Amino acid sequence: MSHNILFFKTVTVHDLYYPLLTYLFHFFLYGRLLWMNSVCCVKAMKALLKSGDTEKIVFYANACRQKDIYVMAANYLQGLDWTSNTDVIRNIIAFYRKANAYEALANFYVACSQVCQTAAAKAVIRDYNNGQ
Repeated sequence: MSHNILFFKTVTVHDLYYPLLTYLFHFFLYGRLLWMNSVCCVKAMKALLKSGDTEKIVFYANACRQKDIYVMAANYLQGLDWTSNTDVIRNIIAFYRKANAYEALANFYVACSQVCQTAAAKAVIRDYNNGQ
């Protein structure tokens, strides 16, 4: 006849709280890393703006999801030739909306209307000159 002997492990406070403490440590460590990355986002965006790579600037602005970054990207895109590229116009409008920078968005719409009026006036003059 065999006897099954069960040995119970004595549970210490360390055994109970170790998983919780590990979880909290990693949670706060991850939060600290995110905060550090958010502080560095502005510096990284300034470096990207100096490089002039438009695709990376748009990608990084969408990845960071910070209001300051959105405004910086939209301001950069306004410096480009946005009148001939509809994607740039869409990105400018989207970035200003995401940043809740409605005054800057209104100024951009004013600039769009002025460009459209200038283009329409040039078209009228061109048509008039072609007609003579």
